[in-house]
Amino acid sequence: MKRILLYLLLVSFLGTACNPTRKLAENEKLLLKTKVKTDQSKYNDELKAIIKQKPNRKMLGILRFNLGVYNLFANTDEDTLNWISRTVGEPPVVLDTVLTERTSKQMSLYMQNRGYFNSVVKDSTWYRGKNDNKAIVLYKIKSKIPYTIRELNYNVVDTSVAKLIEADKKNSLLKLDDNFDSRVMQLERNRITNMLKNFGYYFFNQEYITFRVDSSLKNHQVKLFMDVAPETVLDEISGQPLVVPHSAYYLNNIYIRTDYDPLRKNIVTKLFSKKFNDYTFVSADTMQYNHCILSQHMFLNKGGLYKLKDLEKTYEKLADLGVFKFINIELFKDTTSDASSNLLNANVYLTPRKKQDYSFEIEGTRSGSDFGISGNVVYRNKNTFKGAELMQIKLRGSVEATRSLSQDDTKLVFNTYEIGPEVSLTIPKLLLPFTGCKKTKNANAFTVFSTNYNLENRPEFRRTIANLSAGFGKKLGKYWEGRLYFADLNFVDVSLSDNFRDLLNNIGDQSLIDQFEDHLIPSTRLSVVFNNQKLGRNSDFLFFRTDIEFAGNALSWINEGRNADLNADGKFEVLGIQYSQYFKPEFDLRYYQYINKHSTMVWRISPAIGIPYKNSNVLPYEESFWGGGPNDLRAFRTRKLGPGGFDEDDKVLRNGEIKLISNIEYRFDIVDFLKGAAFIDAGNVWLKNEDSAKPNAHFDTSRFLEEIAFGTGIGLRWDFTYFIFRLDGAIKVRDPSNVDADRWVIGNAKPKDVNLNIGIGYPF
Repeated sequence: MKRILLYLLLVSFLGTACNPTRKLAENEKLLLKTKVKTDQSKYNDELKAIIKQKPNRKMLGILRFNLGVYNLFANTDEDTLNWISRTVGEPPVVLDTVLTERTSKQMSLYMQNRGYFNSVVKDSTWYRGKNDNKAIVLYKIKSKIPYTIRELNYNVVDTSVAKLIEADKKNSLLKLDDNFDSRVMQLERNRITNMLKNFGYYFFNQEYITFRVDSSLKNHQVKLFMDVAPETVLDEISGQPLVVPHSAYYLNNIYIRTDYDPLRKNIVTKLFSKKFNDYTFVSADTMQYNHCILSQHMFLNKGGLYKLKDLEKTYEKLADLGVFKFINIELFKDTTSDASSNLLNANVYLTPRKKQDYSFEIEGTRSGSDFGISGNVVYRNKNTFKGAELMQIKLRGSVEATRSLSQDDTKLVFNTYEIGPEVSLTIPKLLLPFTGCKKTKNANAFTVFSTNYNLENRPEFRRTIANLSAGFGKKLGKYWEGRLYFADLNFVDVSLSDNFRDLLNNIGDQSLIDQFEDHLIPSTRLSVVFNNQKLGRNSDFLFFRTDIEFAGNALSWINEGRNADLNADGKFEVLGIQYSQYFKPEFDLRYYQYINKHSTMVWRISPAIGIPYKNSNVLPYEESFWGGGPNDLRAFRTRKLGPGGFDEDDKVLRNGEIKLISNIEYRFDIVDFLKGAAFIDAGNVWLKNEDSAKPNAHFDTSRFLEEIAFGTGIGLRWDFTYFIFRLDGAIKVRDPSNVDADRWVIGNAKPKDVNLNIGIGYPF
């Protein structure tokens, strides 16, 4: 009965959505589509942005879902349905010819500002539908011959400013023979203003720069004149305006208020001050922040020439500390000196963040009768030792109902669990000897110490991992950040169940047995991240991350150098424990494609490989790769994919040494707080070498494309501002564990085959 009702509701909704004009008045026309056709395709996107009336948005680029909801529920007698129509629905966009005309005029002005003074913009509308009640508007732009810059002349009265502009001409955005472009002229005003501000001209602004244009020349050319006016001040005696040269300013007194509260700025409070490194630190309480750390992140220096880039760098580096909610720097002329003084004082107002916070993360998966859930509880303490340190304590845990590899379990309970604490301390400087409190180029560097303990208990084995690590990190550029963990030690202890030990012996795969021996992993790890996302701007951006890990090399060099004894397997040991040696690079590349303010497409590819050598015959179990899960191939449960084309056998672990994952996800708005997604996931894991116990599990270039798994699904994301709750449902499209003829399984999917994934935040 429920299925019948759901089917009828779906049919009625689709019928309503397919008749989007049903609520239009007699003479109203639904705006179906707008088009722009121009012979200057480079301006297409900006011309489309000018259009003042846009059609109703489409979900997945096909269905006008929000319009359908409005048509279905608007103006009913039921308050709840009316609320749905207002919240989720979107009224039909009715053609407005006045807005069409305004758009044409705006496009014409746009083209003129790009140098196409004689361009022609025409709009045309044609109608379709049973009653001609659907409209399509076409804007056609013919640019004609553009006007170009024939001459560029500078008129600068102030000789000091004139010298700087002359010396910087090579960086000018205005070039001879380029199109006349008012936007470029504005950018040039900004560029020159910022350049002068980097030479001390704090009070210079772009209003001093104006342009004059002479377009009376023939051959579609213009003369361009740039005028830079001097400063005008009032004479103290006569009160008459005087023309004076612009002044370059130097910094004098710099005051840093470390506990500024903008809501209490008018309340008189007793303040304490202390001088340190030419800065005066001010607060209403005792010292809350290490003055050395703060001064190392200040790039405004007493006696130094004012530079805009130093001001911006100070904002950036203080923000990087992560302990201040607001940062405001106020510069003002020093009035304690004579009137002709060219000194500036600075007030740096720092509003602290809440020192402690907590967060909670959860992930879950459900497929048939299998179920698993994991979560993290995170506590963070900022400014732990008054040096802007960040201490983070994380408790991780998970439970899972899984079939045992070593025995036939028909009853599934939460028979697998994993739990462990992690403590890390991030210090916002490089802990190097003899550095003192000097300012260095490493003001954006940090040192990280961490330790964690993890207990994994499965029906087959019990494993504990104790970890100690230390490393450095540094911002390598505007979009780049690097981390080097020079010491990363893992002590792994494994206890096998009798049944599982018997299973491994029966399989007789020595490489599989080696994965479950006690071992030590001494490694060095390099991590590099590139992210050119611009916060607050809707544009495409790229994210790239690579992690490269070398394990065991240093110990092998030492042991080989001193001719250390080998164990019975011909391997070196430390403290009676064999250590692992391998090379493991991982990559993650994502492209976030902005479509419009309501939708985004995300493209991702993530390859990885682990190569054991010398002291290791196999990659450690915990360092190997798995397929499936909430952030991976969502149609497959975690650890239930691969390796390769190996057929499904719950008696064998499904890990690998090579991994390739790719995802495509279309994200769209449903309502303000609810987002939707449709996705396709692909990939698999493979063994590096052939294994007789796992036929077709190793990577082979001649067949690996046939062993790529595919899954697809849809998801919902509830955006609660501070966190995003995610629910994804996915089904298998192609399962490489089946024989060749049966790998495409999409046609056999049933409701029980949907794999549900729960998570906090986006999957990538």
